Amino acid sequence: MNFEKDVEIPEHSHEAQWGVILDGEIELTIDGKKYIFKKGDTYFIPKGVKHSAKIKKGYKDLTLFNQKDRYKAKETTQPRALCGEIVKRQDAKKREFKGVSFDVLAVGEKSMITKMHYKAGDHVPFHSHPNEQSGYLQLEYPLLADL
Repeated sequence: MNFEKDVEIPEHSHEAQWGVILDGEIELTIDGKKYIFKKGDTYFIPKGVKHSAKIKKGYKDLTLFNQKDRYKAKETTQPRALCGEIVKRQDAKKREFKGVSFDVLAVGEKSMITKMHYKAGDHVPFHSHPNEQSGYLQLEYPLLADL
């Protein structure tokens, strides 16, 4: 999302939401607690939790919702990709890192989108990427993270 002016979003709730702040600042009130997030920060709002936002001009983020029917895809004659080539699920490249398998869904010059396939007991040590990487998880058990 990209905001060209200050915006206030009233309290509401929906399916789970996760975001990465790409630029600017947002004040989120989540379940009655105020938080300020800036470039590089991430946030998570669980399903059904009431929240509101004060978004500053120039704010940009990548927001993911756990709701496949939230937005309808626009019909276009040419597919658009922010990060380069996007592939169909059945054509995704299968890879593995430190014992965890994942599908590469899109690759660009400086970015990658993946679907991670964690199994109970998997452990990936702290590491960094030479580019930006976004992934999504489908979990049936708690995820433990060493931060």
